[in-house]
Amino acid sequence: MKYKRKLAPATTFDFATMETWLSDMAEDGWIPVDFRGEKVKFQQAEPQKRSYRIAIPRYFDTQPTAKQLEEYHQLGWEFICTYRCKGYLLANITEHPQEPYTDPAVQKKNIEELYQEERYLYLAGMVLGTLFFVGLGLLTWHYLGRNIIDPNWVLEFYGPILFLLLAVFNFYELRLLKRLKTSLEQGLPISHEKDYTKKLQLKRISNLIYAILGITLLLPPLSDIYSAFRPDETQEKAAVSVSPLPYVPMEEITKSASDTEISLYSEPTLFAPLLFQTFEMGDSNSMDTMLLEVRPSFLTEQAFLTLGANGTFPDAFLPSTAEQALVLSSDSFDEGYFYQETSEMQRQMLTLRKGNRLLIVRYHGENRLADSLSAFLPLLEQNYTIQE
Repeated sequence: MKYKRKLAPATTFDFATMETWLSDMAEDGWIPVDFRGEKVKFQQAEPQKRSYRIAIPRYFDTQPTAKQLEEYHQLGWEFICTYRCKGYLLANITEHPQEPYTDPAVQKKNIEELYQEERYLYLAGMVLGTLFFVGLGLLTWHYLGRNIIDPNWVLEFYGPILFLLLAVFNFYELRLLKRLKTSLEQGLPISHEKDYTKKLQLKRISNLIYAILGITLLLPPLSDIYSAFRPDETQEKAAVSVSPLPYVPMEEITKSASDTEISLYSEPTLFAPLLFQTFEMGDSNSMDTMLLEVRPSFLTEQAFLTLGANGTFPDAFLPSTAEQALVLSSDSFDEGYFYQETSEMQRQMLTLRKGNRLLIVRYHGENRLADSLSAFLPLLEQNYTIQE
């Protein structure tokens, strides 16, 4: 016995198109046996002319009641299978079959109840989805600086797009159901259109879009899982050579020569087209320098605030261990703050902003970064070139 699955040309509530398509498939020798998922499962049989109808019961179950089956049978209709957990698919082999709805008023009432149920579900989904993405947006804004330098924009961008597409699709479904309800209320017959080629093409395109978006949303967690199981094969960052230097050599801070290991990386992102990170490690001190430009410029102040100006940079120190921030002022920059830890760890942080360029310096050592402020100011002005 041969089976195959085919993509339906119609959405769930486009009953007329679905019924016409199933009749055409029966003429080609294929009888539907399963309506789960986007594709319909067919069983091969002898080609025959069949009419199909989708009946919506008041209370859906996986199988019609004995009374319902008897009523359908008296009118010449055979129960085929359930229809996407909404109703029952019926077939009739007579040329001009009587409609399977024994009481049109009951059928109209069932469609009305289904419409109300689907509308409430749609509204609830819209409200919950909107609240979720508003909350996600506020969280992203709260940690904007971290998201700019270490971006995971898949969920932020594709999530709302996917939600919008799903909302449009479900609204279209709801409109189809409302149109069917209105036609039944006005006593108009359901028109079974014969040409559904365009609808099938649109369905294929929409399914492709959803598949691409779904795969894109799965990539970040799958990448994390893959990396977790292959810890020994993680690739290190590639160091670069930049001219002029986008950092201050630690000797200028300590005022003494010492052996220092320096690692310089260029890691531009979508919202930080210029981003340098430098790590300097000495015998008894260390300094991390981050220099970046934020685009578009209206994001700059929030990025600066979340990267350091509030003293809560994740890799630095907690506000409870820092002294009151020293506000720096100069014609050479727009904003500046200096934080110094009160404990014996002697950690400090210097944050400067000029226009859309930010400088975040974290230092562990005895010398005060604020005393060497003039050494950092040129970093906010220079044009940098990455050496090949």
